[in-house]
Amino acid sequence: MGGAAWKGGLFFLPGDLPKEAALDLARFLRARGLRARAYLEPEALEAFRRGEADHLVGFASWRNPLARGLDLPGRVRYALFLGVPKLRFALGEDLAPQELVRLGLALLPLLEDPRLKALVRSLARKPGLQEKEVAPLREALLERLADPAFRARVAESPEVGLTFVGEKPVLVFADVTGYLQASGRTSRLTPAGLTQGLALLLAEDRKAFTALVRRLGYLLEAPPLPVAEADLEALLKRVDEDRERLARGERGGLALPERVVVVESPNKARTLAGFFGRPMRRYLPGLVVYEALAEEGYLVVTATRGHVTDLALRGGLYGVETTPAYRPRYHPLRACPEGSVPDPFCPDGTESQPDRDRALQALRSLALEAQDFLLATDPDTEGEKIAYDVYLALRAFGREVVRGEFHAVTPRAFLEALRRPREVKEDLVEAQMVRRIADRWIGFALSEDLQRLLGRRGLSAGRVQTPVLGWVIAREREARTRLPFTEVALRGLALRFPGEVRERVLLLEVLEEGEREQNPLPPYTTDALLADASREGFRVPEAMALAQDLFEAGLITYHRTDATRVAPEGMALARRLIEARFGPEYARPRPWGEGGAHEAIRPTRPLWPEDLEEAGLFQALPLSEAHGRLYDLIFRRFLASQMAPARVREKRLRACLGEACQELTLRVALPFPGFARVWPLGLDPDLAAGPYAVAPKTVRLPKAARYTEGELVAEMKRRGLGRPSTYATIVERLLERRYVVRRGPFLVPTRLGERVYALLTEKPPLAPVARRFVGEAFTREVEAWMDRVEAGEDPTPLLRELHEATLALLEALGDD
Repeated sequence: MGGAAWKGGLFFLPGDLPKEAALDLARFLRARGLRARAYLEPEALEAFRRGEADHLVGFASWRNPLARGLDLPGRVRYALFLGVPKLRFALGEDLAPQELVRLGLALLPLLEDPRLKALVRSLARKPGLQEKEVAPLREALLERLADPAFRARVAESPEVGLTFVGEKPVLVFADVTGYLQASGRTSRLTPAGLTQGLALLLAEDRKAFTALVRRLGYLLEAPPLPVAEADLEALLKRVDEDRERLARGERGGLALPERVVVVESPNKARTLAGFFGRPMRRYLPGLVVYEALAEEGYLVVTATRGHVTDLALRGGLYGVETTPAYRPRYHPLRACPEGSVPDPFCPDGTESQPDRDRALQALRSLALEAQDFLLATDPDTEGEKIAYDVYLALRAFGREVVRGEFHAVTPRAFLEALRRPREVKEDLVEAQMVRRIADRWIGFALSEDLQRLLGRRGLSAGRVQTPVLGWVIAREREARTRLPFTEVALRGLALRFPGEVRERVLLLEVLEEGEREQNPLPPYTTDALLADASREGFRVPEAMALAQDLFEAGLITYHRTDATRVAPEGMALARRLIEARFGPEYARPRPWGEGGAHEAIRPTRPLWPEDLEEAGLFQALPLSEAHGRLYDLIFRRFLASQMAPARVREKRLRACLGEACQELTLRVALPFPGFARVWPLGLDPDLAAGPYAVAPKTVRLPKAARYTEGELVAEMKRRGLGRPSTYATIVERLLERRYVVRRGPFLVPTRLGERVYALLTEKPPLAPVARRFVGEAFTREVEAWMDRVEAGEDPTPLLRELHEATLALLEALGDD
């Protein structure tokens, strides 16, 4: 440590030690030849600034001036933590309100009462707490900490320490804020750019270290690196190169260009800006703008709140000019009581109010001050169209307007998008526009006639919506047909035989017995997630909205995907989590596919589901219990997909009740659970061969079960109708139109839905001309065209075919 390579260091002691400890350590270091000063010594900071001292000693606490206010990028090279930064709370009546809430957060994983946990969450989000607000929490925590059984749980916790000062209990846990502030002194934004620094920690308290690493995972994408795996000399060389640039007076970072980043969602904008500290916020007409300082420039992050334009309601054929060429007319969205419309007037004839057109004007005003724009809307065709609309609004200002694409809202992915921009892909934009035109032409033509025939406004038909409605109706007819079955129960196992069987003795014959490996399922695609979420009690639109929130908060990868691929960083994340909790024998990372930009839906951070609640508070994220349940589903499915197969002992049996026989396979044991540690595999009773007395019961059951929302999405995927971005929308539209209703978890067609479907597919005058456009074959044909347009094929032949079909449809409907 005495060499020149280790000059410029800050030595941080845990903040729970007395002040004299800093003086003692400084004297200890000086006795061993190091030019060290404690922050309490006179002129210590000036001596360090002038180079008369090589090291400063302080405390890893936000109150300490070395951790809070020191800004000497040319002198500070590394920070050495001599012990884990910690907080100590004496468990008594004298805790201040904010300290009491921090105590509640530390104990949150150990609190079982949901009302108490909700109280901690609520108080943690409130600034400037008063004593009367925290009084119920104080009483509840002191009551629990006086309970020997609860204290024993605290003592057994891997993260929360409990010690005694005399007879007084003291709670000890990691001070993450102190660590971040202290280590942040080594890396500062300067005229020469962002200086790199090194932080080293010598951990003496395993509980506190475990807690520190876990909480750092809320904010950092990569875990701290063990010293044995780091090349310290190489790291310090990089640190010195930055200081040399600064000493030479390089000004590469002084001219900070203002870069505007445009996304769709205000939540995503806030998350992105928050990667660089607490952002400033300002308001423009139609826009909320977040501003943050980063090495890449002065970032201005804002959101369009979705699409800014849509096909006009007037002019051409339903908003599309058809001569001399096909030209869709797009109009900025404006506000009406019923929602946004691309028209100066609302459906009731009143003037629409400014909405996304104001946002476009505000973006143009930003163009007067910004150097360039990065359009970082979602990585799909809808996001590409939004980016294209913003590009058209800004290109006249002569600013550089480029596209940024990332599939996870993380610092690494965002910075990569900033550094590797691309142009807007007009092929993707054309594909989205052609799909919108097809939906508009066919949908408007059919919908107008439906409304005329049934005398009701608000009815609609569509090339995907209508065949999906037909599936629900067909399944309902099957569900109304009930067939007899005989049920018998044997040690918790239910067997069902077709027909009515009177026999009261069940004969079991063992056909085969042995072990096999069972592999996990791949991580979620959109349809698979929605199917499982539906089984867990989520409505499909609700699950998609929650997944959108988790994505925008930077907790999962993009949730509209058909891919099961896992990127290398995802496999590394899984290995780290699995080996830490279960051991290396449980880790079996798999890519589940190759190539392509999209990944499966997976967590982006090393957050176990039980960590999410605390992480949301730590990052001030508005996460609900429902967010936690959906994240738990995504996390467990992903982690299981990266784990070793389970070894399963199975028994194949033939079961006969009289003349009725069936074969069944029972999973009777797990010699090695593998992935079942996180994605449980239920076990069946281990039944032996022989006769069993049973009490058969005859029941009449539907020929087929009605669809749930999730099963309907799975059917769309299986039949190739709809896309990840539209699955939830199709289900929601059927419900909004009252074509189907929910009965418990099931979807049931209404009389209105059945009448509409019959008019479109069976009954004249509409059905003979309409059924082609609402059939599955036509929809698959259009989707195939979309794929070809995305690949660069000219869309004109498809538009011509759609145009001719729409005119024929209108002519036939008009004749009737």
